[in-house]
Amino acid sequence: MSIKKLSIEKSLKNVAATLAFENLRPSRTAINMSKQVLEGKITGTEARAEILKNYNVQVKSNV
Repeated sequence: MSIKKLSIEKSLKNVAATLAFENLRPSRTAINMSKQVLEGKITGTEARAEILKNYNVQVKSNV
């Protein structure tokens, strides 16, 4: 396993531990989006938009 892959997995585990401490559990979608961001496949903005779309949440823009 490459060092980058190990680093991504470690980051995801750290986030999961922090959320568990706060008694929160991310959805599978959120975990997958986070992984794609860490891998550089999508931006954080794209991940946020996809998660909001999956939950049918509409956000007012700051225009």
